[in-house]
Amino acid sequence: MKTFSRNPRLLTLLLVLALGALAPACGGGGSDGGGGGNMGPLNATFTPGNTNPTPNTISMSGSAAGQSFSIVVQVTGVNDFFGTGFRVTFDPASAQFVGFSSAGSFLTGVGTFFDADVNPTNAGEVIVAATIQDATQPAGIDVATTATLITLNFQATNTTSNNPFAFAASRNVTVCPTQGGACNPGIAPTLTWSGGTMTATR
Repeated sequence: MKTFSRNPRLLTLLLVLALGALAPACGGGGSDGGGGGNMGPLNATFTPGNTNPTPNTISMSGSAAGQSFSIVVQVTGVNDFFGTGFRVTFDPASAQFVGFSSAGSFLTGVGTFFDADVNPTNAGEVIVAATIQDATQPAGIDVATTATLITLNFQATNTTSNNPFAFAASRNVTVCPTQGGACNPGIAPTLTWSGGTMTATR
C-alpha cells in the first residue's frame, strides 16, 4: 500500500488528479481488426506528434520492439518543475497498458512519487502522477532542454493504422520557485501538450 506524507503541494496535485479521474469515461474507437485467422506476430511503432518540442512543452516520444512499445513523457523548457498529474488516452481495442518506469527521470535523486494506473472505469485511459514528495518542500527543478519525466509501457493487441495517444484535458502542473515558498499549481493551460500515434502490423 502506498502512503503519503502530509505535503500540501502533493495533496493539491493528487486532489486535482483524483477529481479528473471522476470525469465521465469515453469509449475508444474501433481498430483496423486483426481477423481472418492471421496469427503472425504483431509489430508496433510509435510516432511522436512533435519531434522538435519547444520550451514550455510536455510531449511524447517512443520506441518499440515487436508488440511492445514504450512512450517516454518528456518535459522541455519548464522552470521550477515540482510535479504533474495527467491522463493519457488511447484506443484499447489495439493496445493495453502494462506498467511504467521512473528510470532516467529528471525527478529522480530527490524524494519523489511516481504512479501510473489504468482508470478503473475506462480501459483506454492511464492516470499518471509524477511529483516531488519531500517534507522539506524543496524548490522545483529547472528543465532547460528536453528531459524524461516518466516512461509508460504498452503492448499492441491488434493491428491498427491509427491509434492516437493524447493527453486528456484534465491535467495539472505545479511549479515551485523557492524552497518552502508559494507554488503555482495551475500552469498546465499555458503549456503545449503533444501526443503521438501507435500503429501495429502483422
